[in-house]
Amino acid sequence: MGFDNPIPMYSDMTGYDTSYTATPVDYNYSAPSYDPYLQVVVHNALCPSSFSPTCLNTRYPNYGYQYPIVPQQQPPPHQAHIEAINQALERAEQIQRQVERNERRTSKIFKKLSKIIKGRKDD
Repeated sequence: MGFDNPIPMYSDMTGYDTSYTATPVDYNYSAPSYDPYLQVVVHNALCPSSFSPTCLNTRYPNYGYQYPIVPQQQPPPHQAHIEAINQALERAEQIQRQVERNERRTSKIFKKLSKIIKGRKDD
């Protein structure tokens, strides 16, 4: 096949018999008296196959590349995790106290500086 050998095309429809249909129009289908799927199940139960199944009960196919199991990282011990959080919180509180002290100092300095600029005496 390929581009050198294209699919033949029929330019006229004279080669086809349009009166012929693959299935008759007046076809009356009557359902079988038995269930074909149930019959296959019963047959397979009574006459099991000697071949092993292609897919076992693991729900994974037996073919293809088997990916290795990636080890999962173990979570850190719970107590060490809580201690680390407590240390971080203590450090944050310490920094907060230090910032508040610095703000009070700078506030006092600016108040004294503004009094000096205004010409008032220092109390």
